[in-house]
Amino acid sequence: MKVISIFSDSWYWSWNHTLKSRLKEKKIKLPVMKEFLEFKGYEAIPYASPGSSFSRIVNQYFNKQSKHYVKPKGNISLILFSGIIRREEGDNPVSRDWLNYCHDYELFNRWYDKEINKFLDIVEVWAKEHNQKVIIAGGHTRFDAKYIEGRNNFFLLTEDIIESLVLMYNTWKRLDTPLYGRFKLCGDIVDHKIETWHPDLLSEVHKDLHDFETCQLAKLILWPDSGHLNIQSYYYLVDWLVDFIEKKLVN
Repeated sequence: MKVISIFSDSWYWSWNHTLKSRLKEKKIKLPVMKEFLEFKGYEAIPYASPGSSFSRIVNQYFNKQSKHYVKPKGNISLILFSGIIRREEGDNPVSRDWLNYCHDYELFNRWYDKEINKFLDIVEVWAKEHNQKVIIAGGHTRFDAKYIEGRNNFFLLTEDIIESLVLMYNTWKRLDTPLYGRFKLCGDIVDHKIETWHPDLLSEVHKDLHDFETCQLAKLILWPDSGHLNIQSYYYLVDWLVDFIEKKLVN
């Protein structure tokens, strides 16, 4: 059986047939993503924790100084991109850095791009050392293709899984701009002294949240809340992933 390592937040610990998957409860069925991958001949090895930001995932699993540093089995990895703007993560200082830049919109955007590239640099070194082909898909947060242009060992499955699913169900829809922005699921960040934030940043956050929360097309592929895929959506995601691997990554 082929092996794929999966790095994610709660988007890997998906809702299964009856209950939400829990890491330590063996009686509950496998997460549907793992189950669907096994059906297609892949062993999924998860490195996932609910609420984790991309920075936390990288610091935990790709940084050699971490006690959780991963030496992967196979040569294919999947990152379900969870963004770098998340709620506080315990004692993790990286997750709160963004608050130092909210007062200046241009400064915030420069910091945002720099942070993503900084952590992608770490993943790129890891991928080269372990001969990994790293597939990235925008999950909790949109992942723009520009971040991996010119990089080695990276492959983009989709900038936004939810957007791709909406377009699959609604083939008539054509996009001139992204359907959802980078803050579509970041409603839990706006309790951090927003009176000090730059108006343009506040406007972007509000627009992204409003566009996503009022989009009836997205609600058809999410369950049981508005932030996780339903079972059928995970089937399509796994189908896309396996098709992508076998057509583009397998020699």
